[in-house]
Amino acid sequence: MKIKINNLEELKEVLSEEGEVVEGFILLKGNLRSSKSICNIGNGLYSIINEIDDSEQFLSFEELNDESKTHIELAATNGLFYLYGK
Repeated sequence: MKIKINNLEELKEVLSEEGEVVEGFILLKGNLRSSKSICNIGNGLYSIINEIDDSEQFLSFEELNDESKTHIELAATNGLFYLYGK
């Protein structure tokens, strides 16, 4: 089951507790997925593991809005960001 995230505030609610980890993806053309693991690591920082290349980013909530760092916010506002349900 997948859960659509429509904006970063919804993602922030899901990751409200420090240490919370979610698995999700950006839906791409051709039904391809850019999978991500996102963790609230505390102090206002989030760890994002981009599974396509195994890279890891450490971003503040404000930086999640920056398209030069991640496309999560853009995907969410366009209805293309999902979390895997529990």
